[in-house]
Amino acid sequence: MEYKYEARNNKGKIITGLVQAMSEEQAVELVEDKGLTVSTVKTNKKFGDIHIGVLEKVTVKDMVLFYRQLSMMIASDIPIVQALKIIAAQTRNPKLQKILIEVYESVNEGMKLSDALAKESKTFGAFYINMIKSGEVSGKFDEVLLYLADQQEKDYEFKAKIKGAMMYPLFILTALFVMGLVMMMFVVPQLTKTLLESGVELPLSTRILIASSDFTKHYWYLIIGGVLGSITGIRLFTEKTLIGKKIWHWLILHIPKFGPDLVKKTYLVRLTKSMALLVIGGVPLTQAIEITASVIGNFYYEKMMLDTAESVKDGNTIASVFMQYPALVPDMLTQMTSVGEQTGRVDQVFEKIGAFYENEVKQVVENISKLIEPVIMVIMGLAVGFLVMAIMLPMFKMSETAGKGV
Repeated sequence: MEYKYEARNNKGKIITGLVQAMSEEQAVELVEDKGLTVSTVKTNKKFGDIHIGVLEKVTVKDMVLFYRQLSMMIASDIPIVQALKIIAAQTRNPKLQKILIEVYESVNEGMKLSDALAKESKTFGAFYINMIKSGEVSGKFDEVLLYLADQQEKDYEFKAKIKGAMMYPLFILTALFVMGLVMMMFVVPQLTKTLLESGVELPLSTRILIASSDFTKHYWYLIIGGVLGSITGIRLFTEKTLIGKKIWHWLILHIPKFGPDLVKKTYLVRLTKSMALLVIGGVPLTQAIEITASVIGNFYYEKMMLDTAESVKDGNTIASVFMQYPALVPDMLTQMTSVGEQTGRVDQVFEKIGAFYENEVKQVVENISKLIEPVIMVIMGLAVGFLVMAIMLPMFKMSETAGKGV
């Protein structure tokens, strides 16, 4: 963080300047090290540095960079305290920088890194905190950090591809909505003006079009507000209420084509890769299952994994529980898990299955545009067809009437 200071030298001359420091106290120390007597020190805020607390967010990309830098420094034999200090000073995200400064201060006072990160569990998550804790216990701290950095980078790229593919249909639907509003407010009224003045009896389709156009023209703000309100309401209902979460998570698993081919396999990637990472990292099996349940992001998979953890505590196998959930777990995963448990290679089995489903999802993502385009073309075709029919039919009637009059 940058601080602006005012100080005096040994001759009493006032000197102002800027200094990079992690806290105000450190800024004072750095200025005093120059042989100056500090008068004032304050944060040097720039126009672009004003952040609203609600809008500040630690992104996945920020976390990827943090783990990558930390793993490189630890592998280079830089002490953990110094590594955290350097990373915090270089971090551009103000929220993450503040968190890292607190982590640095905790570790500097003698706390373990995993315990310091646990104080900020909302940012770092139970998954990564437990992985780091296992590395501290096993003495393979640098290896675990490097593995975490590699895996999180792969996960980030994987999620970015899925989000990128989802942006295409979202952009098209938004464009269609905006174009529809413009057509209804400005184009349709001009096209139907002549029809209304002609006195010709208008067919039902034309009357519907004119009524829709009038409503849109006069109450466009209600339409936009209704759409935004519906989106917000649905999000709150599905994210903040249990019944909403159940309904939404069931629906996305059963969307034709997308549910089984994309959504379900994405959850299976999270399940298998998380289990593989945690078991490889030395996290106890039941604890690994419970942590995995919290990171999958689906109510039904979370319930299944929690049931699995309880069953494993009672001495049962993971495969025996998976067998009870055929709608969520493919037979191949159940059978391979059983083989992995029998051979003592559960981590390897989950790792291979995770890679398999990851490739499956990537192929589906690549074909998303091909699947979406026909649907969009049909919607556009129906809309254009309705518009043409609503305009052309009364025009034909006008021509017939004019012909008879001649």
